[in-house]
Order: sequence, then structure tokens, then C-alpha cells
Amino acid sequence: MVRQDRRIRRTRKLLHTALVELIAEKEYNEITIQELTERADIGHRTFYRHYADKDDLLLDVMKDTLSGLQNLLVLPSSAIFPDDPSDSTPRENGRRLFAYVEEHEAFFRVLFQERLIIDQSMVDLARQRTITLLQNLKDERYSPIPYRIMANHVMTSTIEMMKLWLEDGKPYSAEVMGEYLVQLVFKPIRNLLSEKAI
Repeated sequence: MVRQDRRIRRTRKLLHTALVELIAEKEYNEITIQELTERADIGHRTFYRHYADKDDLLLDVMKDTLSGLQNLLVLPSSAIFPDDPSDSTPRENGRRLFAYVEEHEAFFRVLFQERLIIDQSMVDLARQRTITLLQNLKDERYSPIPYRIMANHVMTSTIEMMKLWLEDGKPYSAEVMGEYLVQLVFKPIRNLLSEKAI
């Protein structure tokens, strides 16, 4: 059983790598199952034992890579919005986030270039976790802006910063981008939370 699981993981990894490589070379809709199986060096039937079609494979690749990103996007409230302005934890977490994107650059370039839809359930989950994080800081009744709107802003701003960073050829280090994320996203939210509700 363990041997079979190992074989399944190996086959899926080969297919994940093949898909990301091929998307970097050509349009996603032009990629065929034949090209995928040849690149992964597996049989046609083997592909269909694991995936219904290439969209199914793409979804699996996205879930695999984005699950690691999701864990970095949603952190304890003290790690993003600390009370002490000299606390470097948010900057370090921002650096870790951009380092993760850099480590999986090929995948994220494909994701952003092809304008593929990030699995909505993951975005929804990350948004909900951000709302929970905000609620841990302050009762929403006393917030000047509803938390759903704030959480959406945090998520979309962070994703757009990652996208622009890659499009521009990563002109700044992950550390600098972490600082920009703090200054543009985390700090303003922390300041808003110190205001009274409208």
C-alpha cells in the first residue's frame, strides 16, 4: 500500500511539473493530454487514472501550490497587526510570503499570466480567516469599515502586489516587498482599527 501511494505521488508530481513547464512555453488551451504524458514520461491511461482532464490536473496543481501560500497569507493577528510599531514580525512574515512566491515563481507566473481563476474556495477561506483575525483584534461593531470589505482589500492587494512584482521581474528583494506589504496593507488596516465606527 505504501509503495502504491509513493507511486501515485510520484506520477502526480511528474504531471504537475509537466503542466507548469508546458504552460510556460505555450497557451494553456493549446496543451494536449498527449503533450502532458510525453513530458511526464507516463502513459495516456495512467493520466486518466489520476485526472479526468487537464483542467482537473490544473486544479490539483493550484490547490497544491496555493495551500502553502494560504498558510502564509493568514497569520495570527499579532503577526500582522502588532500593537508595538517596532515589532518586526509583520515584515518577516511579508518577506516569507514573497520568498514563497519566488520559490514557486514558475507556477505563479503561469497563474497570473494566464489569468487563471484561483480556486474560489481557497480565496473564500483565506478571506474568512482574515475576518476572524480582525475580529480577534476588535469587535466589528466598533470598526469604521465592515470586516468583509477589509479582508477582501487585504487579500486582493496582497495578490496584486505579488503579480506586479513578478511582472516587473522582481526588481526588489522579498524582504523589501515584505516591507512594502506592511506599509501599504497591514499598517493602514491597523490604523483603521484604531478609529471609531462611522
